[in-house]
Amino acid sequence: MKNAKVAFIGLDNAGKTSSLIALKKKYNFQDEIDDLKPTIRIERTSFRFLNMDIFHHDFGGQEQYRTDYLKHKDRFLSNTDLIFYVVDIQDQERFDESVTYFNEIAEYFKKNEIKLPIIVMLHKFDPKIREDKEIIHGIMDVKKRITEWLPHHNIYYFETSIYDLYSLIDAFSFGMAQIFERRDLIEKFIETTAGEFETTIAMLLFDENGVAISEFYKPHLSNPERNKIYEIFLNVEKRIKDSTSNVYEFSDWINYDTRISGVIQSFKVGYLNFYVLLVIEEVSEDEAVELLDKFQSYRLDLSDILKGLLSDSSVSI
Repeated sequence: MKNAKVAFIGLDNAGKTSSLIALKKKYNFQDEIDDLKPTIRIERTSFRFLNMDIFHHDFGGQEQYRTDYLKHKDRFLSNTDLIFYVVDIQDQERFDESVTYFNEIAEYFKKNEIKLPIIVMLHKFDPKIREDKEIIHGIMDVKKRITEWLPHHNIYYFETSIYDLYSLIDAFSFGMAQIFERRDLIEKFIETTAGEFETTIAMLLFDENGVAISEFYKPHLSNPERNKIYEIFLNVEKRIKDSTSNVYEFSDWINYDTRISGVIQSFKVGYLNFYVLLVIEEVSEDEAVELLDKFQSYRLDLSDILKGLLSDSSVSI
């Protein structure tokens, strides 16, 4: 696949455009979101992901636009490779309307015998309401009604919020992985390499847009701990971009009683930038030097694999 059409669809005010802004900017995006106006029809943007050109279609969710999309489904929905369907879980009065809209879209692809990956973003699941029983009940209700389409589409659920950037990155990265046909090669390498380092907590590979291409986490790592690792990546990524160094070592707390050590390295394959991150339990200074040397060797192997994937050549591990 050399290009892909990715659609962000949902009712008006569900949070589609604000999610895309947060994903793109990562820092200091609140003012831009506060000034957002409703999306007029479809806003199209594009970016490069590995060897694919990704074309984003942000579908305005106002009723008059939805009516037009559904009246001319072939014009608007054909050739779609991936859908992010966004549901505002704080607006339970519109759940029926949102599920009905989803059903219309899902039925179109079923009728055309197209089994799509659909990422359902249960959005505006903000930190302050995560224990709210009414919200949790609403999420269960939406899942129950949408899951009826599982025999016909590959449906995945993610609870997301612009106040939890990792939740957005996690959902978006997972979605992109569904249309990257040869991701298993990288996933196998990351998992195998992570096992070569004692006390590995995580190993992750990101593209230049901050999309996670492959992730390995120690079993039973909690969501707050994963969030902490991603926060470290964002901070270090910014430092690397602002400096001439392409390697950054760090030490930090992952929770109240566990310190971690790690290294992040940026590298180029062709004209594309990548970041690889290794997190382990804290080590001494001497061990850190040994770790860096070993890590560099594996990083070169990873570059070779990516070169093969980007050139569509045959690659084996």
